[in-house]
Amino acid sequence: MAVQSGWWRMAARLAGALAAGAVLAVVLYQLPARQIIDLGGLDAALTQGFVDRPVRDDARLAGSDGSARAMQAQAALVLPQFGWPLALELHARAADAAATTLQVRQGDGQVVAQLRIDDAWRAQSVTLAAGWWRPSDLVVELRGDAVLLDRVTVATAGWPIVPAPWIVASVMLASVAWAWRLGWLAGAPQSGRRWGLALGAIALVLLCYRHLPLGSVPLRRAPHLLALLSLAAAAWPAALAAVRRRPAWLDAAALALIAGWSAAVAWQSLGHVTLAIPGVENDFRVFALRSARLFGQYAADGSYRAATDGVLRADGFYHLGYPLLLWLARPFTDDNPFLAARALAVLSGTLLLGAGWLLARNLLGRVGALIGLAWLAGSPVTVAAAHSLGTDLPFAACCTATLALLTQRGRLRPWHVVLAGACAGAALLIRHPGIVLLPIGWLALWWRTPPARRAVIGWYTIACCLVFLPQLFVNLRDTGQPLHAWQAKNIWLAAYADGDWQRWDEVPDDIGLGELILRDPARIAGNWWANVRAAFGSGAEDSGEFGRSIIPRMLTFPGGWLALVGLGQWAFAARHAARPRIVLAWLVAYVLLVSVGLALPRFYLPLVPVIALAAAGCLVWLGRQLPGGDGIRAVLVLAFAVAGIQGLLAGAHDVLARQPADAVSAVASIRRQLAPGAHWAAALGPRDPLAKYSAIAHRAGPPRDAALWLGDASGVPPAGATLLEAFGRYRLYRVE
Repeated sequence: MAVQSGWWRMAARLAGALAAGAVLAVVLYQLPARQIIDLGGLDAALTQGFVDRPVRDDARLAGSDGSARAMQAQAALVLPQFGWPLALELHARAADAAATTLQVRQGDGQVVAQLRIDDAWRAQSVTLAAGWWRPSDLVVELRGDAVLLDRVTVATAGWPIVPAPWIVASVMLASVAWAWRLGWLAGAPQSGRRWGLALGAIALVLLCYRHLPLGSVPLRRAPHLLALLSLAAAAWPAALAAVRRRPAWLDAAALALIAGWSAAVAWQSLGHVTLAIPGVENDFRVFALRSARLFGQYAADGSYRAATDGVLRADGFYHLGYPLLLWLARPFTDDNPFLAARALAVLSGTLLLGAGWLLARNLLGRVGALIGLAWLAGSPVTVAAAHSLGTDLPFAACCTATLALLTQRGRLRPWHVVLAGACAGAALLIRHPGIVLLPIGWLALWWRTPPARRAVIGWYTIACCLVFLPQLFVNLRDTGQPLHAWQAKNIWLAAYADGDWQRWDEVPDDIGLGELILRDPARIAGNWWANVRAAFGSGAEDSGEFGRSIIPRMLTFPGGWLALVGLGQWAFAARHAARPRIVLAWLVAYVLLVSVGLALPRFYLPLVPVIALAAAGCLVWLGRQLPGGDGIRAVLVLAFAVAGIQGLLAGAHDVLARQPADAVSAVASIRRQLAPGAHWAAALGPRDPLAKYSAIAHRAGPPRDAALWLGDASGVPPAGATLLEAFGRYRLYRVE
């Protein structure tokens, strides 16, 4: 009975902590908030899309506060969640004598107001009544041509003031976390006073978030960070004790990290709506065209048409593995190759993280595997690849899975060997460099199996060849060469054309490697050796302003430095352990092979799991050398491991920011205005990706009965069409 009474008291205290957090947030949000953003002054933290150089000492400033900024065609204000309703006062004028229009939008694209801007400074007010549901900062989009702004006043309008639900939830979580951490939920003596002090600190953070004590410098996402840190502080002692009792909880944490990473990347990828060019997605048109059907016709001149191209045909540059994956995925995405490739990128990233974690667990154990997984998940290279449409990430995932199976602890079982061979064959079916996995597998099995069991090398080879068999078949059928490849042309581009793609047509596609070497052996060797040095860091050997260093830059700081130390430790220990030798042999062999041609950083993506593993190994070693108890070591090592995830946003931005802004706006507008079941039509150039390779390509159709029509500025719209919006070179019309 006493136990039951204790649970009731704890439940009541929990409800009280939740209620206290909610009341605290709601009451503090009733205080009016007002912020003046000085455009042309200290505004960088709150503005996006304005011309960097402010307007000063200009006749147009008469009637302003003395400085202003010119808007670009699309700009935005990024504001804290002040509460709702919210009023904006924009003090603006046209940059020239002609009047113009300033459109104010919510972050979801909803048009709030259309303001007429003339050549006199005027203050115009806009009230925002939607957007309280946003989980992060409020984004107010501004669209207009030739507009000057000198200040924007943001203030709460009316009472009561409604806080954003996510803000209230963050304060409630922080309140409960500290109530638990300080023992108030359990009824510990004198814990109420300490919890009251914690509530005071939470209130101070919330006040600083709304009222910006540092002027125009906002405390971005302060309530959310407060909640996360509070939960971490509350859970840390219990988590440390649970891990000591049941180390399997570390495996659960790793799986949760993989699932969370996949969900985050999938959510970020929703912003990837068209090809990001320049970059790896330049080649996507080839894969999309080829994945339209299974059987294709080989063209010796390399010219393929949509009516005859297909997956099963020989190609000197691209194996059939990736087009086959697209062909298999397209039925699940309304036959849209762009959406199929986007989903494959996220799935391949998940497989890469899972295989990388298993590889690290084989060599470092549970703690090292979790740290290595954090570095791998946070690498901007990994995240950027998960947002890119191409062969890099599926290839890297298959390579890592092969290594993870070959480095299993204990005795290698037959299914390990066969599955490793199949993964190696899949890697080769996707990209030519996968061939290096064949000798690496032979070495691994030779080192790890006794002489009486080395027949498994044959099983590995057979499994690899069976998976690669479709490529061998089409190569023999179409060219008579089982390993048909035109990769020598890429070597020519690197060694003789200095990577200048404008010179691509100077030599034939089928130029031979022997011919290239005999032309100038020293030049080929020099290019190869320069790339090998660049992989690890050429430093002062590079005459440019910055030396090249590919492998150390695959992880966020200080992961690259830790990885180099970890690789050095393996090199000394590899004489006594077969599994580190396998990983080192893979790294060296792959670098030597890939360095023959172009040394693009994305080509080294299969090495990121190895580099993350080496960094984690160095951290584990450092943790053992640090003085203090296990808790101190764990905190220090965890702090470095968490630093590895800081590249999550940077990697996504690298890809998403290279999408043409006008194309992204056009896709968003079509999605918003196209009714279910309707289709849109386009009159665009043959190289424009929107109608073929975009997130809305599956809803594009013939002009007849189309609800919307998209063309460029010089296009002639259908008769009776009404102009809806203009996006750079695009014009969107509604067709009646």
